[in-house]
Amino acid sequence: MYTPGWYLRCTKMDKATFQHPAIAKYINDNFYAVKLDAEMRNTIHFKNNDYVYRSGEGKEGVNEIAVFLTRGKLNYPSVVFRRSNEQSTANSWITRPIRMDKLLKYFGENHYRRVDWGLFNQVSNLLWKLPSKRTTKTSFCSKRHFHYHTH
Repeated sequence: MYTPGWYLRCTKMDKATFQHPAIAKYINDNFYAVKLDAEMRNTIHFKNNDYVYRSGEGKEGVNEIAVFLTRGKLNYPSVVFRRSNEQSTANSWITRPIRMDKLLKYFGENHYRRVDWGLFNQVSNLLWKLPSKRTTKTSFCSKRHFHYHTH
């Protein structure tokens, strides 16, 4: 979720993170990605509800779908993960590819169901590094290398 043009972090996240080849490939392989303009003036129909633009909120105004997806915690840019039967989870200001890589793995490989983000983030720092844009082969940690211990 972003705002067009006026917020530098949105532009930075789009260029540095979403255009990174490894990030783009992982998103395309594992998610149904939607780039949503939070200030869109068109009415959006989602899950039998209509979400409309509200002027005077934020810098320009906001579409109610942005408020719904972020559970009222609007920050730009934001990445929202939503499973069909679960509430959405929004994460904001993930502008660096390595942080986005971890976040994508956390949700894409369902780690969020077993461990909180803080622990996953600390442990994942030890397990993998994001390949550079020039690298063609990936060196991501796979699910089988990340183990959970429950008591």
